[in-house]
Amino acid sequence: MSSLASERSIFDLMDSSRYSEADPKDLECFSKIFKVREHPGTLVVSEELAEKYGGLAGERRQRVLSVTNVVITQQTLFNEERTKKPQTFFDTGVGLDDPTSGGGAACDFCQWETLTAEDEWGRVETANVVTASNLFKAHGLHGCLLFKHHDPLQFTSEQVSQLLSAADEWLQQAHAVRPDAQHPLLLWNCLPRAGASQFHGHAQIMLSSVDFPEFERLRHGALEYASSGSKSHVDPEAAVAQYYRDVARAHRAVGLLREFGTEGDKVQCYANMSPLKDMEVVLIGRHLTSSAFATALHNILRCLIDDRGVRTFNVGISGMALGSGQAREGSQAAQIAAPVVARIVSRGSLKSRASDFGALELFGGSSIGMA
Repeated sequence: MSSLASERSIFDLMDSSRYSEADPKDLECFSKIFKVREHPGTLVVSEELAEKYGGLAGERRQRVLSVTNVVITQQTLFNEERTKKPQTFFDTGVGLDDPTSGGGAACDFCQWETLTAEDEWGRVETANVVTASNLFKAHGLHGCLLFKHHDPLQFTSEQVSQLLSAADEWLQQAHAVRPDAQHPLLLWNCLPRAGASQFHGHAQIMLSSVDFPEFERLRHGALEYASSGSKSHVDPEAAVAQYYRDVARAHRAVGLLREFGTEGDKVQCYANMSPLKDMEVVLIGRHLTSSAFATALHNILRCLIDDRGVRTFNVGISGMALGSGQAREGSQAAQIAAPVVARIVSRGSLKSRASDFGALELFGGSSIGMA
């Protein structure tokens, strides 16, 4: 899976003729969920400014495109010119700088048996992954998933599969200890720019008794979307499942959806039309321990790292099932349950000291230079 979609521009969304052969029902989903608007911009460039940054002096026009997911009120602004913004803050050191000089005795996570804490139920351990209790908890049930090798950018499909399996087992054990905790979240921050405090490859796993605000907003939006025009009660899990089915269809309508796997274990992924950050890919599967889900997640990350040059990224996974009463192994019930969803984003260049999150991203919505 070296390429997730054929070369195209987000601005193609303004040309409906490009999608004349799309399934009408897919296009209906697209029009219900996404609103696309173009916002032309004009500026006057002086001779001095043109000489410094290149281009022509005089009046210049730019195309800004807004793509809004009206169900979850998420908006992204696109302008290819933003890729040319001058960066005056650069790290003079090596971008991929390991403060432990290769791990070993200098790395806490390489010395996990003695230099990491255990959860009250102990550890989950596989051949390539081991869990630890987070020393600085964001929630009462907050653990770490540690690769047993040091390099955060080198991992195989089997190692990713074991990371997800260890996360699933950790969740089941945590849920058994505290049955009221029913809201799971898996986070994978690669390198400090993405929020990691350790160079060593690792992820975090949490289980909360209260829902995370982002997913509460998703649930409310999905319920409103599913109940539109209907007076009957809509189950929240079914509403979320319907929403993701329709979002996938909307992306298929414009050629951004890919499907992988075999019957009974299929996944869908798409390049998000309203991304939170650069190069966002969304992966939808049935359960965390699905072979297709693990393989697709590995392939997406390797595509970003090996083909796109990404060195720092975030992964967030939600929707994991808890307990034996829910469909954890792809059974028939999983077809109506809310899916497991992974969101993967790049966090920019390691060489730049400028933050990729500013006031616009925090308070006004996402702004993407790539088109």
